[in-house]
Amino acid sequence: MRKAIIIITLILIAAMSCAFSAITETQVLRIKSKAGSLDPAFQFEFTSGMLNTTTELITNSSAEIFKNSSYSEFGTDETSIEVADISRNNLRLLFTAKLANKAKSTESYTLKFNAGAFDVTRAAVPGTLNPSTTEVAVAEDIASRGGINAEVSNAENSIRFTFNGSECTEGNLATFAVGYNADRTIDPLRDGYYYTDISLEISSDF
Repeated sequence: MRKAIIIITLILIAAMSCAFSAITETQVLRIKSKAGSLDPAFQFEFTSGMLNTTTELITNSSAEIFKNSSYSEFGTDETSIEVADISRNNLRLLFTAKLANKAKSTESYTLKFNAGAFDVTRAAVPGTLNPSTTEVAVAEDIASRGGINAEVSNAENSIRFTFNGSECTEGNLATFAVGYNADRTIDPLRDGYYYTDISLEISSDF
């Protein structure tokens, strides 16, 4: 019995010794990192169908990021781009929406394309020449942009692009093909031109 008491006493002493020696101290430094974002910069290019020009025809040439703005470098009578005679030639025009920077975002943007009608006269009577066809398509190499998902609405001639947070590469986003059929009843012009606008409207979905 005495031996058992001695053993128990020794165990208690050892346990108390361990309890007093198990002192811990923790010192913590928390660090943080903000993953920087970069809003996209969009451009609109007249890709093919113009008449005899070798000049690059692209808006927002300085690649400014998206904001409440309007780019009309080629949107006036003086800077308009000539195409073939609409009274004699079918027009098949191609336009391209581009991503002009290495955007890194989680936002969504809708790109809506619009093709206007030419204001014309026939036998001196004012009228219009409307587009015969319009077609919107996501760029064939969209996967190489990285970080973008696209949802097309052909009824609206629009595409909704959602950025998924990965860094993108510059390049094509979508194409807009527009056709006008020749109309031989349109009055000839001795001076001046008939005009219309092709536009890209970009809206943020946030």
